Amino acid sequence: MPVLLGPLSIIGLLLLALICLPIIALSRAEENFLVREFGERYRAYQQRIPWRLLPFMY
Repeated sequence: MPVLLGPLSIIGLLLLALICLPIIALSRAEENFLVREFGERYRAYQQRIPWRLLPFMY
């Protein structure tokens, strides 16, 4: 049975978090830009499509 939380797995999880944080930050910045650019039309789109990157998660 593999060790799920050994040192290499913890390092891998930390690296994954470090990679995901800038992607999430850029995604939010892009959404803010789209709201400013398209206003109510983009808000309506957000209401219809609630997920940003991963369906049912984020």
